[in-house]
Amino acid sequence: MSGRSRKKARAGGGRPWYESGWLSGLLLVAVGAYLGVALSGGTGPWWGIVAGDTDGPWLRPGNPGGPVGAAGSLALHLVFGGIWCWGFPLLLVALGLGFLAGRPAVVRPWLLRALPLWLVTGAFLAQPRGLLPEPAGAALGGIVGFTLAQGFAQLFGLTGMRIFLGVFLLVAVIAVLRPWLGWLPGFVAGLGRALAAAG
Repeated sequence: MSGRSRKKARAGGGRPWYESGWLSGLLLVAVGAYLGVALSGGTGPWWGIVAGDTDGPWLRPGNPGGPVGAAGSLALHLVFGGIWCWGFPLLLVALGLGFLAGRPAVVRPWLLRALPLWLVTGAFLAQPRGLLPEPAGAALGGIVGFTLAQGFAQLFGLTGMRIFLGVFLLVAVIAVLRPWLGWLPGFVAGLGRALAAAG
């Protein structure tokens, strides 16, 4: 395409093919699918680092995504934990489908709700002296959740940590379910009136 043709395309509102939304969408879907395949290969016992075991090996050989997939799986498990690590490739696929459908902003509200839920659930699972031993809690909550839980425990003590994490978890769950909880305020108000009348 000549320089004059490119100028005409830009003047007419056209964009080069490499700036097209469909290309971004395809790349996001491909990367998300690849990371999902890599996650299926698992990792080595990296969670031992919370107990002082830094020897490894942390990369599991034979990952279906190859060495890059093994490193990506370890990074996602390390940051997000064994549960939320699957949310990252799903997010990329959802973003890609949004670009392909011409509505990339449709995922943004769910991302804003999922971010605090990830942080709180990770910290809740990885809390010291909680439902799970520390290495198992770190494996599910990730290093981010483990670090948050340790910080809460040091600042507020174990009891204060459980109180605050429980409250934050409840708030985060309500924020995610808010679109389906429109009936709840009216139900609570009606229940309060019924109790007041009965009393």
